[in-house]
Amino acid sequence: MTAAPTQPRLLTEWVIAHTGLTSDDLTELDILAAFDVLVSRCEEARRHGAADPLRSITPREAGGNSRQTTRAMLAQLGYSRAQLRVIHRIMGGSTSGWPGLLRVFVEDRPLTKPQRAYLRRQVRTYIRSGPSVDERHARSSRLADRDRIA
Repeated sequence: MTAAPTQPRLLTEWVIAHTGLTSDDLTELDILAAFDVLVSRCEEARRHGAADPLRSITPREAGGNSRQTTRAMLAQLGYSRAQLRVIHRIMGGSTSGWPGLLRVFVEDRPLTKPQRAYLRRQVRTYIRSGPSVDERHARSSRLADRDRIA
């Protein structure tokens, strides 16, 4: 397994170069924030001795507590329920055979044409499924302000 660079700028450059997604797509997905959450989950799994830390972020293969924790952490980014399901699939993989963007990035493997098409479909579904990144950030700020006052 080849370890790909993990700096945010390199991640976005890699994703744009290898997937056909645009920087606007990545901004709308809030991909760097999701990446940070999922990498922290993988690091925690590694610290606990996981043979395959990337498995800890998959929507189906991760244990129930791990999956719940990952979803709760991603939910703090303000995704709608539908967006949360999609971003989790995009980043962590799916039972349909999509390995997950994080695994593809870490292993620095090329995407096949069907994988690119799957990813584009997921991005379209995500965009139709809820608030924009600006709306999510505004909502998150309002909730944080409310929590500070309480």
